Amino acid sequence: MNLSEQADLLVSELMAEPWGQVSTSVYETGRLVTLAPRLTGHRERLEYLLA
Repeated sequence: MNLSEQADLLVSELMAEPWGQVSTSVYETGRLVTLAPRLTGHRERLEYLLA
């Protein structure tokens, strides 16, 4: 399983069985945009950062 598939799986699992409060982080979102722009949802992350 590659990194992109692992990230997709993690997000899917968090959405299916939330085990607490998970919220967005501007810092972590920015790092993800910078380091892994090929991941699904890149445009949405950019929109979040620019909002």
